[in-house]
Amino acid sequence: MIATASRPAEHPDAAIFACDSGHLPFAWVAALQIARLEPGRRFDVVIASPDCDQVPPHLVEGPVRWVTLDTSAIPQITHPNARITLGTFYRHLLPELLQHDYARLLYMDTDTWLRRPGIQGLFDRIEGDWPLAAALTFLHQPELRTRASRKNREQSRQVIRDLGGTKGRFFQSGVMVMQTGPHVAAEIGPRTLEFAATRFDLLKKHKLGDQAAMNGAAADLTVTLDPRWNWHLARWRQGDLVARFDPFILHFAGAEKPWLISDDPTATEVNAAWFADLARWDPDFRPQAAPHSQAWRAQNPRFGVPLLDALRSRLRSARLAWKHSRPPRMGPKGIAAMQRLVDAAEIR
Repeated sequence: MIATASRPAEHPDAAIFACDSGHLPFAWVAALQIARLEPGRRFDVVIASPDCDQVPPHLVEGPVRWVTLDTSAIPQITHPNARITLGTFYRHLLPELLQHDYARLLYMDTDTWLRRPGIQGLFDRIEGDWPLAAALTFLHQPELRTRASRKNREQSRQVIRDLGGTKGRFFQSGVMVMQTGPHVAAEIGPRTLEFAATRFDLLKKHKLGDQAAMNGAAADLTVTLDPRWNWHLARWRQGDLVARFDPFILHFAGAEKPWLISDDPTATEVNAAWFADLARWDPDFRPQAAPHSQAWRAQNPRFGVPLLDALRSRLRSARLAWKHSRPPRMGPKGIAAMQRLVDAAEIR
Protein backbone atom coordinates (compact mmCIF):
# COMPACT_ATOMS: atom_id res chain seq x y z
CA MET A 1 0.00 0.00 0.00
CA ILE A 2 1.21 3.51 -0.77
CA ALA A 3 0.05 7.06 -0.24
CA THR A 4 0.99 10.22 -2.12
CA ALA A 5 0.33 13.75 -0.90
CA SER A 6 -0.20 17.26 -2.24
CA ARG A 7 2.61 18.54 0.05
CA PRO A 8 4.85 17.22 2.84
CA ALA A 9 3.58 16.85 6.37
CA GLU A 10 4.24 19.97 8.46
CA HIS A 11 3.43 18.76 11.99
CA PRO A 12 3.76 15.51 13.99
CA ASP A 13 0.00 15.00 14.39
CA ALA A 14 -3.04 15.26 12.12
CA ALA A 15 -6.80 15.70 12.24
CA ILE A 16 -7.86 13.51 9.36
CA PHE A 17 -10.83 12.48 7.24
CA ALA A 18 -10.91 9.52 4.86
CA CYS A 19 -13.58 9.03 2.23
CA ASP A 20 -14.39 8.28 -1.39
CA SER A 21 -15.37 10.82 -4.04
CA GLY A 22 -18.99 11.14 -2.94
CA HIS A 23 -18.01 12.55 0.45
CA LEU A 24 -15.04 14.70 -0.54
CA PRO A 25 -17.07 17.95 -0.40
CA PHE A 26 -18.37 17.11 3.07
CA ALA A 27 -14.91 16.20 4.35
CA TRP A 28 -13.60 19.52 3.05
CA VAL A 29 -16.31 21.54 4.83
CA ALA A 30 -15.69 19.71 8.13
CA ALA A 31 -11.92 20.18 7.69
CA LEU A 32 -12.34 23.92 7.07
CA GLN A 33 -14.23 24.24 10.35
CA ILE A 34 -11.23 22.77 12.18
CA ALA A 35 -8.82 25.09 10.41
CA ARG A 36 -10.95 28.10 11.29
CA LEU A 37 -11.47 27.23 14.96
CA GLU A 38 -7.83 26.28 15.64
CA PRO A 39 -5.68 28.81 13.75
CA GLY A 40 -2.67 28.32 16.06
CA ARG A 41 -2.72 24.54 15.70
CA ARG A 42 0.41 22.43 15.69
CA PHE A 43 -1.26 19.62 13.74
CA ASP A 44 -2.08 19.13 10.06
CA VAL A 45 -5.61 19.00 8.70
CA VAL A 46 -5.73 16.12 6.20
CA ILE A 47 -8.20 14.52 3.82
CA ALA A 48 -7.22 11.07 2.55
CA SER A 49 -8.97 9.52 -0.44
CA PRO A 50 -8.25 7.46 -3.55
CA ASP A 51 -10.13 10.16 -5.48
CA CYS A 52 -8.10 13.29 -4.77
CA ASP A 53 -7.90 13.94 -8.50
CA GLN A 54 -11.54 15.02 -8.24
CA VAL A 55 -10.81 17.92 -5.89
CA PRO A 56 -11.54 21.25 -7.63
CA PRO A 57 -8.14 22.67 -8.67
CA HIS A 58 -8.73 26.01 -6.95
CA LEU A 59 -9.14 24.21 -3.60
CA VAL A 60 -5.99 22.07 -3.68
CA GLU A 61 -4.00 24.89 -2.07
CA GLY A 62 -5.21 25.93 1.34
CA PRO A 63 -5.30 24.61 4.90
CA VAL A 64 -6.01 21.00 3.88
CA ARG A 65 -3.30 18.50 3.02
CA TRP A 66 -4.62 16.05 0.41
CA VAL A 67 -3.36 12.45 0.60
CA THR A 68 -4.13 9.97 -2.17
CA LEU A 69 -4.74 6.49 -0.76
CA ASP A 70 -4.03 3.08 -2.18
CA THR A 71 -7.12 1.13 -1.06
CA SER A 72 -6.26 -2.24 -2.60
CA ALA A 73 -6.15 -3.87 0.85
CA ILE A 74 -9.90 -3.34 1.39
CA PRO A 75 -11.69 -6.70 1.14
CA GLN A 76 -14.16 -7.02 -1.71
CA ILE A 77 -17.29 -7.38 0.36
CA THR A 78 -20.73 -5.83 0.00
CA HIS A 79 -21.51 -3.49 2.86
CA PRO A 80 -24.57 -4.77 4.78
CA ASN A 81 -26.14 -1.32 4.45
CA ALA A 82 -26.71 -0.64 0.75
CA ARG A 83 -26.44 3.14 1.31
CA ILE A 84 -22.87 2.88 2.62
CA THR A 85 -19.80 2.27 0.49
CA LEU A 86 -16.58 0.50 1.39
CA GLY A 87 -15.08 3.96 1.84
CA THR A 88 -15.91 3.56 5.52
CA PHE A 89 -13.03 1.06 5.72
CA TYR A 90 -10.45 3.61 4.54
CA ARG A 91 -9.92 4.86 8.09
CA HIS A 92 -8.34 1.53 9.02
CA LEU A 93 -5.60 2.00 6.41
CA LEU A 94 -4.42 5.34 7.77
CA PRO A 95 -1.95 4.40 10.56
CA GLU A 96 0.02 2.01 8.35
CA LEU A 97 0.05 4.37 5.36
CA LEU A 98 0.92 7.49 7.36
CA GLN A 99 3.10 6.14 10.16
CA HIS A 100 6.17 7.95 8.80
CA ASP A 101 4.28 11.26 8.57
CA TYR A 102 2.38 11.36 11.86
CA ALA A 103 2.68 9.96 15.37
CA ARG A 104 -0.99 10.49 16.17
CA LEU A 105 -4.17 10.82 14.12
CA LEU A 106 -7.56 12.13 15.14
CA TYR A 107 -9.86 10.49 12.61
CA MET A 108 -13.37 11.92 12.06
CA ASP A 109 -16.29 10.93 9.84
CA THR A 110 -17.40 13.46 7.23
CA ASP A 111 -20.68 14.10 9.08
CA THR A 112 -18.91 15.60 12.10
CA TRP A 113 -18.67 19.22 13.18
CA LEU A 114 -16.17 20.73 15.58
CA ARG A 115 -18.24 22.89 17.98
CA ARG A 116 -15.37 24.42 19.89
CA PRO A 117 -11.56 24.37 19.83
CA GLY A 118 -9.81 21.57 21.68
CA ILE A 119 -8.02 19.28 19.25
CA GLN A 120 -4.60 20.72 20.00
CA GLY A 121 -5.25 20.26 23.70
CA LEU A 122 -6.30 16.66 23.07
CA PHE A 123 -3.01 15.93 21.30
CA ASP A 124 -1.03 17.73 24.03
CA ARG A 125 -2.59 15.61 26.80
CA ILE A 126 -1.96 12.20 25.22
CA GLU A 127 0.30 9.92 27.21
CA GLY A 128 1.16 6.22 27.01
CA ASP A 129 1.55 3.77 24.15
CA TRP A 130 -2.03 2.60 23.58
CA PRO A 131 -2.93 2.05 19.89
CA LEU A 132 -6.54 3.20 19.59
CA ALA A 133 -9.08 5.30 21.50
CA ALA A 134 -12.78 5.58 20.71
CA ALA A 135 -16.01 6.53 22.47
CA LEU A 136 -18.40 3.84 23.60
CA THR A 137 -21.47 3.64 21.38
CA PHE A 138 -24.33 5.37 23.19
CA LEU A 139 -26.88 3.01 21.65
CA HIS A 140 -25.37 -0.02 23.37
CA GLN A 141 -25.05 1.56 26.82
CA PRO A 142 -28.25 0.36 28.58
CA GLU A 143 -28.26 3.25 31.04
CA LEU A 144 -28.32 5.75 28.15
CA ARG A 145 -31.25 4.20 26.30
CA THR A 146 -34.81 5.44 26.59
CA ARG A 147 -37.92 3.30 26.28
CA ALA A 148 -35.91 0.55 24.69
CA SER A 149 -38.10 -2.30 23.50
CA ARG A 150 -37.30 -5.83 24.59
CA LYS A 151 -36.23 -6.59 21.02
CA ASN A 152 -33.77 -3.67 20.94
CA ARG A 153 -32.32 -4.62 24.32
CA GLU A 154 -31.70 -8.15 23.09
CA GLN A 155 -30.11 -6.86 19.88
CA SER A 156 -27.70 -4.75 21.95
CA ARG A 157 -26.82 -7.75 24.09
CA GLN A 158 -26.07 -9.78 20.96
CA VAL A 159 -23.83 -7.06 19.59
CA ILE A 160 -21.88 -6.98 22.85
CA ARG A 161 -21.65 -10.78 23.00
CA ASP A 162 -20.45 -11.10 19.40
CA LEU A 163 -18.23 -8.04 19.10
CA GLY A 164 -17.59 -6.56 22.54
CA GLY A 165 -14.43 -8.48 23.40
CA THR A 166 -13.69 -9.81 26.85
CA LYS A 167 -14.67 -6.51 28.51
CA GLY A 168 -18.08 -6.30 26.86
CA ARG A 169 -17.48 -2.87 25.31
CA PHE A 170 -18.60 -1.70 21.87
CA PHE A 171 -16.98 1.39 20.37
CA GLN A 172 -18.26 3.93 17.86
CA SER A 173 -15.80 4.31 14.97
CA GLY A 174 -16.88 7.77 13.76
CA VAL A 175 -14.22 9.57 15.81
CA MET A 176 -11.03 7.81 16.86
CA VAL A 177 -7.55 8.66 18.08
CA MET A 178 -4.88 6.42 16.59
CA GLN A 179 -1.25 6.34 17.70
CA THR A 180 0.38 5.11 14.53
CA GLY A 181 3.36 3.27 16.05
CA PRO A 182 1.41 1.17 18.57
CA HIS A 183 -1.49 0.79 16.08
CA VAL A 184 0.80 -0.66 13.40
CA ALA A 185 2.65 -2.83 15.94
CA ALA A 186 -0.66 -4.32 17.10
CA GLU A 187 -1.70 -4.87 13.44
CA ILE A 188 -5.12 -3.40 14.15
CA GLY A 189 -5.67 -2.28 10.57
CA PRO A 190 -4.91 -5.66 8.93
CA ARG A 191 -6.80 -7.50 11.67
CA THR A 192 -9.86 -5.32 11.13
CA LEU A 193 -9.82 -5.95 7.37
CA GLU A 194 -9.29 -9.67 7.91
CA PHE A 195 -12.21 -9.78 10.33
CA ALA A 196 -14.43 -8.11 7.73
CA ALA A 197 -13.43 -10.69 5.13
CA THR A 198 -13.60 -13.81 7.31
CA ARG A 199 -16.48 -12.93 9.66
CA PHE A 200 -18.80 -11.22 7.22
CA ASP A 201 -21.57 -13.29 8.78
CA LEU A 202 -21.37 -11.08 11.89
CA LEU A 203 -21.30 -7.87 9.87
CA LYS A 204 -24.40 -9.00 8.03
CA LYS A 205 -26.10 -10.23 11.19
CA HIS A 206 -25.76 -6.83 12.89
CA LYS A 207 -26.09 -4.76 9.69
CA LEU A 208 -22.78 -3.07 10.44
CA GLY A 209 -19.63 -2.62 8.42
CA ASP A 210 -16.23 -1.36 9.53
CA GLN A 211 -17.48 -0.60 13.05
CA ALA A 212 -18.35 -4.26 13.61
CA ALA A 213 -15.04 -5.38 12.12
CA MET A 214 -13.02 -2.95 14.25
CA ASN A 215 -14.74 -4.04 17.44
CA GLY A 216 -14.47 -7.70 16.56
CA ALA A 217 -10.76 -7.36 15.90
CA ALA A 218 -9.69 -4.81 18.47
CA ALA A 219 -12.26 -4.11 21.21
CA ASP A 220 -9.82 -5.31 23.87
CA LEU A 221 -7.03 -3.12 22.46
CA THR A 222 -9.14 0.06 22.50
CA VAL A 223 -9.20 2.60 25.32
CA THR A 224 -12.17 4.83 26.06
CA LEU A 225 -12.35 8.30 24.55
CA ASP A 226 -14.34 11.03 26.29
CA PRO A 227 -17.82 10.87 24.66
CA ARG A 228 -17.73 14.64 24.18
CA TRP A 229 -15.39 13.97 21.27
CA ASN A 230 -18.07 11.92 19.52
CA TRP A 231 -21.52 13.23 20.51
CA HIS A 232 -23.34 10.93 18.14
CA LEU A 233 -26.93 9.99 18.99
CA ALA A 234 -29.83 12.23 17.94
CA ARG A 235 -31.51 12.28 21.34
CA TRP A 236 -28.24 13.48 22.91
CA ARG A 237 -27.96 16.28 20.34
CA GLN A 238 -30.92 18.08 21.93
CA GLY A 239 -30.07 21.66 22.79
CA ASP A 240 -30.30 21.30 26.57
CA LEU A 241 -27.98 18.31 26.60
CA VAL A 242 -25.49 19.94 24.25
CA ALA A 243 -25.46 22.99 26.52
CA ARG A 244 -25.03 20.82 29.63
CA PHE A 245 -22.19 18.61 28.37
CA ASP A 246 -20.59 21.09 25.92
CA PRO A 247 -19.23 18.44 23.50
CA PHE A 248 -16.30 19.17 21.23
CA ILE A 249 -17.57 17.27 18.17
CA LEU A 250 -21.14 16.78 17.03
CA HIS A 251 -21.51 13.61 14.98
CA PHE A 252 -24.61 13.57 12.80
CA ALA A 253 -24.83 9.79 12.51
CA GLY A 254 -28.14 8.82 10.94
CA ALA A 255 -30.31 10.33 8.22
CA GLU A 256 -30.26 13.98 9.32
CA LYS A 257 -27.00 15.36 7.95
CA PRO A 258 -25.68 18.90 8.29
CA TRP A 259 -25.59 19.27 4.50
CA LEU A 260 -29.33 18.55 4.22
CA ILE A 261 -32.41 20.55 5.17
CA SER A 262 -33.84 18.45 7.98
CA ASP A 263 -36.02 18.56 11.09
CA ASP A 264 -33.04 18.29 13.44
CA PRO A 265 -32.65 21.67 15.20
CA THR A 266 -28.95 21.06 15.83
CA ALA A 267 -28.30 20.32 12.17
CA THR A 268 -30.34 23.39 11.21
CA GLU A 269 -28.05 25.55 13.37
CA VAL A 270 -25.03 24.61 11.24
CA ASN A 271 -26.78 24.40 7.85
CA ALA A 272 -25.83 27.92 6.80
CA ALA A 273 -22.11 27.30 7.32
CA TRP A 274 -22.26 24.02 5.42
CA PHE A 275 -24.26 25.46 2.54
CA ALA A 276 -21.90 28.42 2.15
CA ASP A 277 -18.79 26.23 1.93
CA LEU A 278 -20.43 23.63 -0.29
CA ALA A 279 -21.20 26.45 -2.72
CA ARG A 280 -17.48 27.24 -2.74
CA TRP A 281 -16.76 23.63 -3.67
CA ASP A 282 -19.47 23.57 -6.34
CA PRO A 283 -21.05 26.85 -7.52
CA ASP A 284 -24.05 24.84 -8.70
CA PHE A 285 -24.72 23.45 -5.22
CA ARG A 286 -28.33 23.75 -4.07
CA PRO A 287 -29.47 22.52 -0.63
CA GLN A 288 -31.48 19.30 -0.70
CA ALA A 289 -34.14 18.15 1.74
CA ALA A 290 -33.58 15.11 3.92
CA PRO A 291 -36.00 12.32 2.99
CA HIS A 292 -39.34 12.59 4.83
CA SER A 293 -38.43 15.91 6.44
CA GLN A 294 -40.86 18.82 6.44
CA ALA A 295 -39.00 20.32 3.49
CA TRP A 296 -39.16 17.02 1.62
CA ARG A 297 -42.86 16.63 2.34
CA ALA A 298 -43.51 20.12 0.97
CA GLN A 299 -41.81 19.05 -2.26
CA ASN A 300 -43.65 15.72 -2.28
CA PRO A 301 -47.24 16.39 -1.09
CA ARG A 302 -49.06 13.26 -0.05
CA PHE A 303 -52.58 14.13 -1.13
CA GLY A 304 -52.17 16.64 -3.94
CA VAL A 305 -55.00 18.63 -2.36
CA PRO A 306 -53.62 21.96 -1.07
CA LEU A 307 -55.89 22.23 1.97
CA LEU A 308 -55.23 18.67 3.12
CA ASP A 309 -51.48 18.92 2.54
CA ALA A 310 -51.34 22.27 4.37
CA LEU A 311 -53.24 20.79 7.33
CA ARG A 312 -50.92 17.79 7.42
CA SER A 313 -47.90 20.10 7.35
CA ARG A 314 -49.21 22.23 10.21
CA LEU A 315 -49.93 19.18 12.35
CA ARG A 316 -46.46 17.78 11.76
CA SER A 317 -44.86 21.16 12.49
CA ALA A 318 -46.75 21.32 15.78
CA ARG A 319 -45.66 17.80 16.67
CA LEU A 320 -42.01 18.58 15.89
CA ALA A 321 -42.15 21.78 17.94
CA TRP A 322 -43.56 19.82 20.88
CA LYS A 323 -40.98 17.06 20.44
CA HIS A 324 -38.02 19.42 20.44
CA SER A 325 -39.30 21.53 23.33
CA ARG A 326 -39.64 18.64 25.77
CA PRO A 327 -37.06 18.04 28.51
CA PRO A 328 -34.50 15.28 27.77
CA ARG A 329 -36.27 11.95 27.82
CA MET A 330 -33.52 10.00 29.53
CA GLY A 331 -34.05 11.86 32.80
CA PRO A 332 -31.63 12.41 35.69
CA LYS A 333 -30.41 8.80 35.74
CA GLY A 334 -29.41 8.90 32.09
CA ILE A 335 -27.72 12.26 32.49
CA ALA A 336 -25.80 10.96 35.50
CA ALA A 337 -24.78 7.86 33.54
CA MET A 338 -23.41 10.02 30.73
CA GLN A 339 -21.47 12.10 33.23
CA ARG A 340 -19.92 8.89 34.57
CA LEU A 341 -18.77 8.02 31.03
CA VAL A 342 -17.19 11.45 30.70
CA ASP A 343 -15.48 11.18 34.08
CA ALA A 344 -14.25 7.61 33.50
CA ALA A 345 -12.84 8.22 30.00
CA GLU A 346 -9.20 7.20 29.69
CA ILE A 347 -8.49 9.77 26.95
CA ARG A 348 -9.92 13.26 27.38
